[in-house]
Amino acid sequence: MDADPAARIELVLDVPWELLEYERWLAREPRATTDDYLFAEARPRFEGWDEDVVRAPGDLEVRAKGGTCTVGSQQLGGGVTLEGVSRASVERVLGLVDGARTIAELRALSGADRPALEQLLRRALGLVLFVPDAIAALEAEISGAELVRFPGAPYEIVRAYWHNMAGVRRAARAWRDDFERDPLRTLRRLHVLALLGPELVTFYRPASRITEGGVRPGALYTTPARRLESASGTLLLGGPRVGVGLVGGERYQRLLALRAGDPASLEPREIVDADGLSWGRVVHGRAIDDAESGAWFCPPRPMRPEHFDKLFSAYGAARRAAETGDAARAVQELALFHHRFVRLHPFRCANQSLSMNLVNGMLGRSHGAGIPHLILDQLALRLDAEAYARVFALAVEEHLVTGEPLERWRVLLGKKAAAYAFIERLRTTRTDREAEALAAERREAARAALVLP
Repeated sequence: MDADPAARIELVLDVPWELLEYERWLAREPRATTDDYLFAEARPRFEGWDEDVVRAPGDLEVRAKGGTCTVGSQQLGGGVTLEGVSRASVERVLGLVDGARTIAELRALSGADRPALEQLLRRALGLVLFVPDAIAALEAEISGAELVRFPGAPYEIVRAYWHNMAGVRRAARAWRDDFERDPLRTLRRLHVLALLGPELVTFYRPASRITEGGVRPGALYTTPARRLESASGTLLLGGPRVGVGLVGGERYQRLLALRAGDPASLEPREIVDADGLSWGRVVHGRAIDDAESGAWFCPPRPMRPEHFDKLFSAYGAARRAAETGDAARAVQELALFHHRFVRLHPFRCANQSLSMNLVNGMLGRSHGAGIPHLILDQLALRLDAEAYARVFALAVEEHLVTGEPLERWRVLLGKKAAAYAFIERLRTTRTDREAEALAAERREAARAALVLP
């Protein structure tokens, strides 16, 4: 080690303290142990921040029973249960909520009732307490409907994620020239923003299980995939893998694949382009500690310069098409860009979030709005590029909705409900012929579920 104190001091000045704090935060905030990886469960996830003004309906009522209190509203038709706090404490806290005070003010004024306030903020926000100004400000920057798979209530979106994605959208516009000069480094910088936020203090942890082994903002995921073919099947010994179980059921996935023109997508295979470049493979196997075998997508490793050349070529072509008003070409190139991005899986996590942010930013230029994520990444990991382009184009036709935020969310919620109902009904069909007949009968619902006519 250099004995010169001045040299060591210079090294300290270069320590990435924000990254170290992020790592400490990850250690304090373990990944939620939920199976709701697709965030399909309708429940509030939004966090109130100090500067948010809190509002509540005028008919809130507190009822106590045993060691719990229930705060409910007949107007809203629901309520929340609090534990370990008295009715009087909860009522005093609610008395402070006047529609003008911020969360910081409520905390300063709550005194000994602070535990009741904090529990209310954790459990009631989005149910009987609201921060509409905060939601509106975020929605004005980037629609929450473009950040989720299946649009629900805005309060179902993690606050830090929404805030960070707005920062990514702003940076993608501001760094346009950087994308031209050094697209890979710019993409890595955007990945840092997605996880640490534009101020490097709004930390977000993706739902993927891989985050338990580290997140590594901005670092390329270069670990090679290791597989062992044995008499008992394929063993996945290490490296990147993404679960590609048949979301929605086998009948739905088979119908979608047939209509897209790629029935072979349901089977294990490798996708290799016309230049002989691999874009990953689906295998059926298991890791040593997995309970059972399943379908896994293994991204191409090593990642070669040609992968990134083709990835950014599609993005650049999409941008030029959007800027010249060629909306149809923009959709074609964005489909190719997204297909390549999720299959390349360049980062340990947040690949879908980042890629769809870039896709939707470009759709905003060419079409005036973006689309929900749906299960597009899952489909991209199975379908070939041509079939995926057809499905992606249908997603744009069906789920790109412009207009005022409330109307936009209303329309998208309707499409979500129609798609869900169609997929559930499809589960009851006994043959592919019955599935085809159902798709013909419920054509609009099938389209909402990304089944091509």
